[in-house]
Amino acid sequence: MVRAVLRHAGALRIDHIIGLFRLWWVPAGMGPTDGTYVRYDHEAMVGVLLLEAQRAGAVVIGEDLGTVEPWVRDY
Repeated sequence: MVRAVLRHAGALRIDHIIGLFRLWWVPAGMGPTDGTYVRYDHEAMVGVLLLEAQRAGAVVIGEDLGTVEPWVRDY
């Protein structure tokens, strides 16, 4: 999907960048308090994103307003 988007744009802004690294999952039939964060391999996710941006000659901007873990801003 990133490759397809970057074919048509010189930049990509990702709102709520933390969603690239974790999502709140709630099991079917359960309430929000029964959910948990499911984390993704952030190095792999950023690696793919940067590889595709470089191939397209594009810039990636991640919006980090709100509550994010400190390491997110290192990217």
